[in-house]
Amino acid sequence: MPRLAWVPPSLRWLTRHAVLQALPPTTFTRYWQPFQPPPSEADEGETTRSFMTALENQDIDACLAMLRAHTPAYPLWLSLWTLVAEGPNPIPASGLYDRLDTVCWHLCELYHFHQSAYPTRSIPPQMRQRLVYLLLKRAERIDATFVAEARTEQRRTQASILLDVAGDLHTLDGDLAGRLVFRLARMQAMDALGPCLTAYMTHDAPPQDMVSAAQPLAAVLDEALAWHERTGQEAALILGVEAIRLAFLRSWPIKHTLVQRWLRQAGPTLTRLCLAPPSTPRFPLAYTARPLDELVRDVHALRPQYMYERAAVVLCRMNDARAALDLVETRRPGIPFDVYASAISALTWMVRTRVSPQAALSLALRTFEALYEAGMHADEQMYGELVRAFESRMHSRPAETCAWVEARVDEPIPWTTLLASWTRHMMAHHDVPLVRADHLSRLLRLHIRCRHGRQSRQLYEQMREHHVSMLPCTSPTLFGWLFMHSYSRPTSLSFAMRLYQDWCASGRALPQAHIEPYLRSLLAYGMASMVQRVVGDQRAHVPLPTLASYVVRAHLAHGHDEAAFAWASNLLNTPEEAVDWDDTSHPPVPSLTYYAVCFYETSRYPQYAMDPHARQRLDALFGEFQLGLAHAIASSSVCMDTISRAYYGMLRVTLQVLGADSSPADPLPLPDRQAAWDRIHTLWHEWHDLNRSLGPTATSLQGDFDALYAQFQHVPRPSAAHIDGGQYGG
Repeated sequence: MPRLAWVPPSLRWLTRHAVLQALPPTTFTRYWQPFQPPPSEADEGETTRSFMTALENQDIDACLAMLRAHTPAYPLWLSLWTLVAEGPNPIPASGLYDRLDTVCWHLCELYHFHQSAYPTRSIPPQMRQRLVYLLLKRAERIDATFVAEARTEQRRTQASILLDVAGDLHTLDGDLAGRLVFRLARMQAMDALGPCLTAYMTHDAPPQDMVSAAQPLAAVLDEALAWHERTGQEAALILGVEAIRLAFLRSWPIKHTLVQRWLRQAGPTLTRLCLAPPSTPRFPLAYTARPLDELVRDVHALRPQYMYERAAVVLCRMNDARAALDLVETRRPGIPFDVYASAISALTWMVRTRVSPQAALSLALRTFEALYEAGMHADEQMYGELVRAFESRMHSRPAETCAWVEARVDEPIPWTTLLASWTRHMMAHHDVPLVRADHLSRLLRLHIRCRHGRQSRQLYEQMREHHVSMLPCTSPTLFGWLFMHSYSRPTSLSFAMRLYQDWCASGRALPQAHIEPYLRSLLAYGMASMVQRVVGDQRAHVPLPTLASYVVRAHLAHGHDEAAFAWASNLLNTPEEAVDWDDTSHPPVPSLTYYAVCFYETSRYPQYAMDPHARQRLDALFGEFQLGLAHAIASSSVCMDTISRAYYGMLRVTLQVLGADSSPADPLPLPDRQAAWDRIHTLWHEWHDLNRSLGPTATSLQGDFDALYAQFQHVPRPSAAHIDGGQYGG
């Protein structure tokens, strides 16, 4: 009877048109063949008819059961193969890979049945490739399972099945042969990889894409290196270098990292063979398993410049940068970036480990300059290594000497000079954005510690431009030096103002040691509004008496005594005291602290003691102070330290009138000198009585009074005769 063309069951619901008879599946399509119904035979027996019926009904289980009981005709076996080998459902739903497992085991059963039942026949290449393809798809699916150490036996079984089914790799196409080599490498079938590599490399139709063609060799090399790490066997290194050599023979690309891993595991002796002059390649395009040194020389002969560069990089990681430096010093175009990077990394490590640090740092910066001369730019890691190397030079520790490093440097250059030169280079090439923020902060700290004011300023500005959200310098000590260096110079006062604003914007308090000199610098250039802003900022961080002292001192230094006293009144008169008042109420009384600050700070500047108008103002203020003191003592709200500061300031001013601190240009008349002496005597006894009745003064102030009393002892008191002589002309 006529046989109908077979259509996959999952497609029968679409249409019954004959066009769908040869429609391939949509998954696992490589090497696919449609189902081939068996030809009808005139002498069909009962068993054959049952087998054919099962094939027509696509009953694979029934067909396999009959196959195990009876040997069918070869055409029936072929028909069953095509039925099974169609693979998973063309429109997969669920259980796709479960069905793939079933298909693979059924095909393996059919394959072994064919080997025993039809020994004179060979499986058609298309069928063999289909089976190898499906087995590879299954192996790729469970790749992670095969890698596990507990699955060693299962891995070997799967590799053995693949090798048995594949047979001669020349019967497979180039892509499938490469895929098989790749999977055998991942299965760690090391014993079988040598012959497979030879067959793959001598294939008549290798893959056209060079990157794809090199992947099996890369997999072999990767697994060989892993094998060597586990066992340390030389055979693993031989297999790996053979993969490199075969890739070079075909001019196929292979990753630098894999070649360098092989050289690193091979050790420095074999690696240095790649630095010798190249010889002529001698070995064929096949797996040879020669001695290691011969294979390394042959690999070097195939690509001498490349292997020299890779060997130089690997030796740098072994702390031997000589080969890389020799290559860099040739200034040959085309030197890879990683040669420069590895040389700098090795040299900076020597600096950090104190091995000829000065010479190694000079060589590292010389290599850095050569990198830019070659038209390349440093990266973030390179800048970070150099910053850490410079940081290590801040600490003086014993250092070892390396002869070859010292021999390459004529005259050592101070590392601070190298630091300045390198930073200028970085900013000139606009590389600040390439450097990590924390490395830039470290670099800024280095420049501040080296007292490089201009470069610290330039680097700070670059950091603020490219890293807006960061505060470049967070150390109060280092910030203080840069801030002082800036406000001490007229040309950089605007930068000091920026420093101040950045520091305060971060929520930090300005170090108190810099408040007064900063205010002086601002007042020197008439920036009164900026002074007002600074004082307003510092009110929340500095005690008001201390802040008032700084402000008064800064104004007095520039001769602004009225402004100084006004600031003191503004800062020290509390809101409760500074209430509104009219003619019918008593005016508010300034605080005693206000007077103490005015007297104490004015006494620092002898010019006010020599000015009659200033003395009169101070005398009037002291009278107000004594009145306020009387009220304070009556209300028991008085601080002896505040009283002592006021008396100390007034005593010191009066002593300056007598010339104890500094000799006036015009000596006072004798009656005035006698009055000053008497005033000192009176003030001294008043303070002494207050000190006994109200409590002792702070230790620091007591020392000031002792020093003042010593000066007072050396001031002679004018006699009555001298006074009368001065009044009547002698």
